[in-house]
This record gives sequence, structure tokens and C-alpha cells, in this order.
Amino acid sequence: MKALMKISFLLLGVTVICWGVYFYSGNRIITRKVLAHYQNDSLKLAAATLLLDNIGDKFAYCKEDIERYDTIFALYDELNKKGETSSEPELAKKCWHTLIQTYGKMKPSLFEREYDRKTLSASFLIDNIDVAFEAWQTAPNFITRDFNLFCRYVLPYRVGNEPIEPERRKQFEELRSLRDSMFDESRIIKDLYHEFVKVRKYQNSKQMWNYAISLTKSQLEKTRRGSCRHFCEYYVAALRACGIPATIDYVNCWGNRAGGHEWVAVLKDSGAFLAFDALDRKKMKLAYKPAKIYRQTFETQVIDGDARKYVPDYMLNPNRMDVSHLYFNTYDVEIKGSDMKQYKNYSYGVICVFDNKKWVPVDFGKVTDGVFHFQNMIGDVCYMAGFYVNGTFISATEPFVLTKSGEVKLIQCYTKNHVDMRLVRKYPKFTRISSFRKGLLGSKIEVSDDREFSSGRTLITIDELGNEDFFDSTVTVNRPYRYVRLVFDEQKEGNLAEIEFYGKKRGTNVEVLLTGGFSGEPIKQTKTNWTMALDRSFDTYFKKNKGEKGNICLDLGKDNSYEITRVRYVPQTDSNFIVPGNQYRLEYWDNSSWKFFGEQIATDFSLNFSNVPADRLYILHNLTNGVEERIFTYEDGKQVWW
Repeated sequence: MKALMKISFLLLGVTVICWGVYFYSGNRIITRKVLAHYQNDSLKLAAATLLLDNIGDKFAYCKEDIERYDTIFALYDELNKKGETSSEPELAKKCWHTLIQTYGKMKPSLFEREYDRKTLSASFLIDNIDVAFEAWQTAPNFITRDFNLFCRYVLPYRVGNEPIEPERRKQFEELRSLRDSMFDESRIIKDLYHEFVKVRKYQNSKQMWNYAISLTKSQLEKTRRGSCRHFCEYYVAALRACGIPATIDYVNCWGNRAGGHEWVAVLKDSGAFLAFDALDRKKMKLAYKPAKIYRQTFETQVIDGDARKYVPDYMLNPNRMDVSHLYFNTYDVEIKGSDMKQYKNYSYGVICVFDNKKWVPVDFGKVTDGVFHFQNMIGDVCYMAGFYVNGTFISATEPFVLTKSGEVKLIQCYTKNHVDMRLVRKYPKFTRISSFRKGLLGSKIEVSDDREFSSGRTLITIDELGNEDFFDSTVTVNRPYRYVRLVFDEQKEGNLAEIEFYGKKRGTNVEVLLTGGFSGEPIKQTKTNWTMALDRSFDTYFKKNKGEKGNICLDLGKDNSYEITRVRYVPQTDSNFIVPGNQYRLEYWDNSSWKFFGEQIATDFSLNFSNVPADRLYILHNLTNGVEERIFTYEDGKQVWW
């Protein structure tokens, strides 16, 4: 306790220096009441001072601007009471469509703000502080007793910009027995998953991504659905209510694909933390490469005001801190720019990653004597440095790879070498897509002369599959059969994007695509029924559940004269491989822009380009279909994705 007292007085001394900033911008009477309330409790006084010192920029959006959309919460509540379990109820979609037609899309930038310093009462703040201390001081022994972590990640009364509800004490009492049953940190994830997913039936919803601001506790409990952000905020509020230090860590833009991600971080002693996705039951493993990882803070961070006119506004968020080094090895980068005379007065530049369509700033740094300086960058990512001018990125370096070991490798555009390329995809195949092939494992190719396959013959069993996008299984038969089918393993979930059967007439070498009457099971009218594997589209797929029988059967007719020779099948996929019949354009980066190299209509599942300028950064566009595309280099005869 003596150590905590020392920390509290030190903390108080630091915050009092800055106190005038809030004191004269907030409500003096409330401030005096709160501080006077704790004048005989040095620990709570230090905590209250830190809280008040960082309250100045916190806000919720004006009720009049957002209450017009509240119909959606009443509808979800009614649907839940009637037993609705879908994450995307049709009635909710229609309701939201009507709200958008009436009031327009939610645009937080257009909403008025109600600042906490003007709206919160002293009694609310005092109750929040008291409950926070009670929860923290009674938490299980494995929870940190670090006072600084408590002040920063337990004490705050809000997580996002949600309207304030006096719910902290209620939430603590609701979850107290659950918290007290946790005997170590491993139970935090599992017990919250059981409570929120298994018991309360919370689930992610694409529809709720349209609700572009934070949800209150009561709103989320009515909907039982939300976006990734909504659930992260809910989890953090619940953990803090239980006295467990928690916040949100996030990636604004991945280093090897578009988009970002956010997750929950429980803070521990000595800088350690426990990271996991909301609504998940295990520790988080990042599926993609980040360039930067930030941590959300209630405490206002020091911002380099001189950078304001040189960088995007979102980079000057005062409520975030860079924690990239806590997740990965990071490196400081120095790289010299070129053709910078026009921007010689720019003292700050930005470093970018490619988001599938354009270069997007992920951090900023100083520029001195034509050299860019960036700190704490994650390796194994392709970057480009330049200037942010009137909302547009102007490149000042060639693309470069920061390797895993911290080496800067320029992707030079000056070589005169050329290379022949064989391209198989326009976008990398990530783990999620690769995992779909497991849905075919255990499946069998069978032939028979009767529809029930009572005297059928198994030609092959699919025991293993590589990481290709399509598979050809060659089979051998000694005569024509009327029926051929693919049968899924009943004990596994199965999926199939497309299937084709090929055969030859005895005595000929001409293989043809076989046609006839198709049938399948299970028979159900869904968007993933068996006919989806025969619609000549890789964007749709057939899916059957674990425990269901599933097959696709081709009836070649009683007079069939073809012997089956091959079966081609494609698991559920992202359609980013080379699709026969689609038109593609290859481009390469040169002198600050993309340059056209050539176009082709694919005749197979790969493209061949000859005499392409070597050692560049490339991108392949599908001009026929699809939107996802990704930059790559070409090394040792293969596409290397960045």
C-alpha cells in the first residue's frame, strides 16, 4: 500500500501540472465536488485527478442526431423475444433500409457532439470511481494490482463515444460471480465466450456495421448483434466493470490486404497482455500482416502539433499509442527520397501500405535533408514513403520491403532485365480460403449402374489435397457406367464450388465434358443447395452440414457409351485465381505510377506473359469480374504477395 501511495502522489503531481487545461474548459463546480469528496483518500484523489485531467476531449454524439435510428433496437428486441436466431434477419434489413431512406446514412462527422465536461454530474463520476475501486480491489489474485494500469484501463467510464448510461455498478453485480469463478487468466476468454455467446446468444452481424457509432450496453443487449467494434467495446466495458484492466488494440490498415481489425487486450504486469477477439474462445492469432498496431487509450497522448498540416487527421488521434513493438520485432526506417524540390519545405512525410487499390498512410515521420525517418515499423511488409498533399499521397521513394530482419530492400525500377511470367492468381490465398478444401477430404468418387448405388464401385477416396485452386482426379474404369457421383463424408461439413465429369468413348482419345441429368442431396431450397456446384460460377457454392448426407450425381443415360476418365472439382473459393474466359490486365510500378504491360483472355487456370520488365512491383486486374487484387513481386518463378 505504501508503494501505491507513492505512485498516487507522483501521479497527482504530474496531472496537477496539466490541470488548468481541463479546469477552465470544464465545469468548475463538478470538478471541485469530485476532488473535495476524495480529499482524505489520497489514492482515489490521484485516480479522480487523472480521470478529470483527461475528460476534456471525450464526448457522445447528440441524442437528437442518433435517436432517429433507435427503431432498429426495438425491432431486434422484439425479434429476439420471438426466437429469431439469424444474424441477419430480413425484417431488420428492411427496417434499416427504411431508416436510411428517411434519414440518410449514419455519418458521425455530421453529428453534433455533447462533451462530457459539460454533461456529466459529480455524483456519476464519484460513483464510477467508487465502483471501479471496489471491483479492482476485490478482483481475483491473478489480476494486476498495478495502480497505473488501474487508472488507465479500469477507471475510465467510457470506451467509445457511446451515450453515457449509469450501468457500471449493475454490470459489476451481473458479472461478479462469473469473475470470481475465474481462477487464472485462461478462464477470462473461455468464461466470457460461454456467457456472451452460449448463454446470451450474441453474434456478429454485417447489418450492424451500418450503425457507425458506439452502442450502449442496453442497445447491444437488445440487439444481441453487433459489429466487431461494438463487441470489442462491450467486452472492454464488461472487463473494466469487473476490475480487470482492458482496452482495444487495433490495426488501421493491414500490410498485405485491405481493411483492418480490432480486438480486446487484457493488461497484465510488466507490459504483458492477453489478446483475443470478442466472441471468440481462444487467444488471438493475427491472420494477416500488420504494418502498425495501436492501443486505444482514455488518457490523452502528446501529439506533435507541428505535424498537423502535413499528415491526415486520423494520424493525430490523441487517444491512441503505438504498441507495434509489443507484438512484433520493429525497426526504425530511414530512406532517402527523390525529386523532392517541390516539397523541400515539408518537414513531415508519411509511410504507406497498399490497400488493394491505392497507397494508404499508416504512420508519419520527420524529413531532414531529404531523408524520411519512421519509427517502430513492423517488418515483412512492402512500404512506400512520400508526402500527404491536400488529401492525396505523393510518392517520393520507390516501393521497398522492410524485411523480417529490418533490412530495407528497394524494389528498383531501373533494371533493364526482362522475365517470362506464369501467373495463377490476382490475390493471395489466405488461410481461411485454403481451409475450405478440408470440406472435400473423405469424399469419394463412385460409379454404378443403378441409381441407389447398391452395386456401386468406389474409384477414389480424396484423402489429401494440395493448396491449388482446382483439382483433377484421374480415374480408370473398364467399361461405361450409367451413374457417377461425388459423395461427401457424412461426418464432416462439406463444400463445393464447381464440379465437372469428363470421359472418352472406348477406342478414342478425345476427352469430353460429360452431360446428362444431375441430381443431389440434401434437397433444400437455400442459396447453397447442390445446384450451386453446377452453375458454372465459382462465386457460388454447395454446402452441406456435418451429419447430413451429401452428393452430386450425374445420370449419363441407359445407353451411355462414355467411360469416366477424370473429375475436376473446385472447393468453396474466393474466385481470385485465373478464371478461363475472363480478361486480365498486367501492370507494373514505374516512376510513381502504374504502367500498362498487356492484356489477355484466360484460356486455362494460368496466364503466361513474356518479356515483362523484371524486378518490379506488379498488379493483375480482372477486367471481367471481381474486385480484390494485390501487389506482388516475381521471384524464382513464383508470385510473392505483399
